[in-house]
Formats: sequence, C-alpha cells, structure tokens
Amino acid sequence: MFRFANAGMLWWLLGVVVLLLLCWLYRWRRVRRSDLFAQRGMQGLLMPYASKMRFWVRSLLFLVGISALIVGLARPQFGMREVKSKREGVEIMLVLDVSNSMNAQDVKPSRLARAKLEISKLLERMRQDRIGLILFAGKSYVLLPITNDYATASMFLSSVNTGLIQDQGTALGEALE
Repeated sequence: MFRFANAGMLWWLLGVVVLLLLCWLYRWRRVRRSDLFAQRGMQGLLMPYASKMRFWVRSLLFLVGISALIVGLARPQFGMREVKSKREGVEIMLVLDVSNSMNAQDVKPSRLARAKLEISKLLERMRQDRIGLILFAGKSYVLLPITNDYATASMFLSSVNTGLIQDQGTALGEALE
C-alpha cells in the first residue's frame, strides 16, 4: 500500500506549475528583447554563449529538484499503515554494575554471577513484559534496548563480565539517566 503521511504538502506542486509558467514567460520575454537587439540569424554570432537548451535544462532541473523536495516533505510511505495497539505487561530496564567490585565473593559465587542468576530467573518468569539492560562502571551504556525477545536478552546477559567497561568506578547516576 502506498500513501503520503502528509498529503497536504502535495498542493505545493501547483506552485511548481506556476514556476514553470514563469520560466516560460521569462524566456519568451528574453527572446522578444533579443529580437529587438538583432535579427534571429545574427544573434548566434553576436551572443555565442547564449543557449536556449542550457536555460531549459537548468530550469527543469531546478523544478524537478523543488518537486522532489515537496514529495519528500509529503512523506511517501510504503507498506502497512501504522496501528497503535494496547499492550499488556510492563517495561523493565535493569541497571547492572560491572565494576571490579562485582567480582567480590561475599555472595556465592560472586556478586556479578549472583546478579546474572537472579536476572535469568526473572527472564524465565516474564511473559508479555519487555526488558532492557544497562551496564555501568565508570561509564554506562545500553547493552540491550527494551525488547520482548527473551532469548536475545539471555544471550546478552551471559556475555556480561567486569571487563566490558574499561573505566572503573560507580557511575550509577549516569546509568539512571
């Protein structure tokens, strides 16, 4: 299915037709003025740089460019129409510390391994919810954007280790932004 998201912009194409008429009028008046200057046969000798074709090529390229800009602003779209649907469940964005302090073994097997285990259990219980994962240490970055693909989330989670972020520290504030 083909449609325009902003079909009202297409009315501006009438302005392109007006510009085409103005180009034709300008060229016609220019030819009339040059006829007053010299006979048609002599004009080529007196003005070798003047070209009818160059004027029309430049004008048409300009008008095609303006037309393409207008059509682009009308936002042509292919495919199905966007439908907003209500979705059950919640969106959960997890923030996980991957600084070297997570290697501490005060919790068995380590803080990071325990956190990954708990997140894996959470993933197993999720049905219609969406989940994402942000890692932080000295800096933070989004490891997994919000998704409902739990297999991918598990794969990304299994790759998490304390060596992923070189800058050490605890930039929790940056991660929460």
